[in-house]
Amino acid sequence: MFTSDTIPTLVNLFTSRNVHLYHSCQYQDFCTYLELGGIPSREKIERAKLSMTPFTTDGNDKGNKVWDKVFLNMEDYGKIFASGGAGVPTVYGPILFRFRPTALLNATDVAICLRSAGASNFNRQAEALKKISDVEKLFYFPANQPNLKIRPLLQKEFGENAQSVEISCSYPKGILPFDALVDIVVDPYVINGQELSSIVMSYVKTAKLDFSVKKRNVKIDPNLYQFFLSENALKKSSPKLLASQTNSPHFIEWANKIESTGKLLLKNYYRFLEYLQNGTVLVLNSQQQEFLLSEHNYDIQIAEDFSDDDILEFDDGNYFDDEEDDLILEELSEYQSNWERSSDDGWFYSDDDDDNSPYE
Repeated sequence: MFTSDTIPTLVNLFTSRNVHLYHSCQYQDFCTYLELGGIPSREKIERAKLSMTPFTTDGNDKGNKVWDKVFLNMEDYGKIFASGGAGVPTVYGPILFRFRPTALLNATDVAICLRSAGASNFNRQAEALKKISDVEKLFYFPANQPNLKIRPLLQKEFGENAQSVEISCSYPKGILPFDALVDIVVDPYVINGQELSSIVMSYVKTAKLDFSVKKRNVKIDPNLYQFFLSENALKKSSPKLLASQTNSPHFIEWANKIESTGKLLLKNYYRFLEYLQNGTVLVLNSQQQEFLLSEHNYDIQIAEDFSDDDILEFDDGNYFDDEEDDLILEELSEYQSNWERSSDDGWFYSDDDDDNSPYE
């Protein structure tokens, strides 16, 4: 684990590699974050008696004594679906906060672990990486590139228990401040006739905050996101059933990929629908605030890959040629299809069917 003495060295490493830190959330959690003035731990939200989207892993997080931690990722998992891969949009929400590594400087400790904190028998102190040299081993190349190794390569370096890179932090008062925020990137949903990015911007303006809000840059038809807002989707219909309601060859192709990968990615899909419905769609459908129902049409910038030093994505060819780029995306899709943050095991990889899955 990294503490006040070693966190600056960690921040320097991430900065030299152009790493950014990510946190995704649903709309109701987003509103809570802005009210609290940063990304809070779920314990902080609970004690403040504010709204948050229930997760199936909440019980495990409490049992593993990480309920008071703030979680960050070193990858943007939403890019898999946005790039046309066999994955779902980010399970935890369509609103993505992107931070500079200096966000860690406010933490009292930072744990970089290779198992999810929601996994059974997780021990944060014991499982956190201890040395900067170990953190270096998480990356593909020894240069200034931010791309993390996928599971098989992590296991080659750290053993078979290595699964996924997750960061958990302790912050004073349980809140990561917005000081190091780069921007907020929003998936291209249209809800109640308004783009979600415009709704997010409305809330930011109402809160009198000077945050940059951008719409996700997607390589697919952005209308594909709308299928997840349909009546059948809200009933948690299967990808195959959703695809039967459209003539879109791209969505049909995506649905066939999801259906063919097995139960684990399907579980991810159903959890994604559940969180999206409870944390964003139903909340916006029930809200009657004038600023949400008004005709605010903000000019939202598209978050272009590598458009400046603050916006980093791997998949524009700057780091990889087209063939390597496709390979990385394929590996990430396989990565997501084999991972599931379950209430029993956290993010895990398994070759076995999960007979206890609530989603059949």
